[in-house]
Amino acid sequence: MHCRDFTRQLVAAIVKGIQCLCLRYLLVVLLAASLPRCQGRGMFQVQFLDYANPNQTDAQNRCCNRDADSQGNCRSPCRTFFTVCLQPQSSNPCIYGQASSGVLGSESFVIPSNSLLQGQVTSWPVSFEMVISARHRQDANSSAVLIEKATITKNYVLPNEQWSNFTHVGPVARIRFSYRFVCQQHYYGSSCSTFCLPRNDSFGHYTCDGQGRIVCLPGWIATRSSYCLTAVCRPGCDLVHGSCQTPNECQCEDGWQGHNCTQCSPHPNCVHGTCSNWKWQCNCYPGWGGSYCNQDLVSCSRIKPCKNGALCRNKPDSFDCICPKGYTGRLCEKEIDECSSNPCFHGGNCTDLIGDYNCTCPKGYGGKQCFSICSPNTCQNGGRCVNGIRGSFCTCKEGFTGASCEKVLPTSPPNNSNTGESSSHSSNRPSSHSSNHPSSHSSNHPSNHLSSTRESTTNASTAEPTTAFPSKNGTGGTFKERESVETRRTTMIVAIVVSVTTVLILIAASVAWKFWRKRRREATDHTNAGAIEAAHVRNPKQIAIEDTDPKYCAGARSGNPEIIRNFTSSKQQEKNTNKNKNTLEKKRSRK
Repeated sequence: MHCRDFTRQLVAAIVKGIQCLCLRYLLVVLLAASLPRCQGRGMFQVQFLDYANPNQTDAQNRCCNRDADSQGNCRSPCRTFFTVCLQPQSSNPCIYGQASSGVLGSESFVIPSNSLLQGQVTSWPVSFEMVISARHRQDANSSAVLIEKATITKNYVLPNEQWSNFTHVGPVARIRFSYRFVCQQHYYGSSCSTFCLPRNDSFGHYTCDGQGRIVCLPGWIATRSSYCLTAVCRPGCDLVHGSCQTPNECQCEDGWQGHNCTQCSPHPNCVHGTCSNWKWQCNCYPGWGGSYCNQDLVSCSRIKPCKNGALCRNKPDSFDCICPKGYTGRLCEKEIDECSSNPCFHGGNCTDLIGDYNCTCPKGYGGKQCFSICSPNTCQNGGRCVNGIRGSFCTCKEGFTGASCEKVLPTSPPNNSNTGESSSHSSNRPSSHSSNHPSSHSSNHPSNHLSSTRESTTNASTAEPTTAFPSKNGTGGTFKERESVETRRTTMIVAIVVSVTTVLILIAASVAWKFWRKRRREATDHTNAGAIEAAHVRNPKQIAIEDTDPKYCAGARSGNPEIIRNFTSSKQQEKNTNKNKNTLEKKRSRK
């Protein structure tokens, strides 16, 4: 810290302590007052060049060792060494610094160039004297004797790398030397009080100029502090979404990516999507949907999963295959075996086809499922054979019945109703496949004559054929009978459902009506109570004046609906009675 800066901060602390009367600031003042003066980190350096003392005497012109002969010549030379003292002008103590050398020579000698005498300047002087002394010491235990002294007076000195030469010629000896004042390493400024230590670590990245100012290393700048802690990122790096810890790099923050951190990053769970202008978005690619774009919306067109010509239908993250006839499975990959249900009757051989089957029928059977087919002499007594869906059947002439028209109806002439009943009864009998009835029996039967005479007048129901459809196990039943039973059953179910629905609707309507009546009555009572309460507010003594009965007065004030209705009705009747009396009195007075 520079001396001027320290003095300025010391004065500011004193003023702050006086203003706030705060012990904390007063303590700072006391500590600052106890510190020594500003100390620099300077050095003085003296380079002795040569020295001459031809008489080997000291400053008092006596032999250094006090061993002069009878002629006055010194027998032994002086053991010469030098001292340097920095002191204030006209003052003896070396308070600014001092240094001493070893013994360098005796009478006259040239001092080697590597003999440098230097010392630390403990307190930077403003005006000072530098005293260079040549002294003699016989041994380590003897005191030093002054030989010659040279004094250099300076009012102010600045650190300088250049040497200043000086030659002193005294009464006893001659001393020639060079001197300079320099700052210690890492100290700069006019008083060597500015400290600057170059570094390249986590605490700073800089070097120092000649004045001790910080100069940032390449790739570093000083922003928030003066120690060059901010790295210069790669050119083009987006400093909003990126940063750098070392020069010429670009580290992206979470949610951004790319060489210069200019591209947003989609959500980590985003499967088939990206982001547009901000991080953590998930904008789906075409054909994908869902919060994380993981639902396939066009699987049908992309992967075409359905087989065998099936129709594909897209669903969120899935699809459905609508299989054509003859195929099944998730992807319509399985062919249906239509022969698995044994559709061929009467020993027919089934062949599986695509969506169909084919029955190879034995002789006497045909059609899709090998039912019986019409053949010669299938129907007897002139009956007509018809090939139906589930096999052949015979349409019999009047007077005959049976599966092959082999049975003859009774010969007694029944009326129309009886004939219909007989025909109906005959048609409901079990069918028979016996076709070996003798033809002479049917030709000689008396009913042949009746049938020829009554063919145009017989009920149409008797002329209908008796149709028996064979079932899979060989047994049969009439088609009309089964159709009639199913129709009656359906009608009964419909009637029951309609009846139950009607009853439920009536019950619900009754409950709703009762509830509505109750709510309406409560609303009316509340309105009447409100009107009487309002009248009471306008004239609190009205009820007491008009009616002296305390029961009604208390009831009206209490808000009881029943009492209020009775009270209102009685007052209305009283008013009507008084009105009628007034009318009668007026009529009498007119008369």
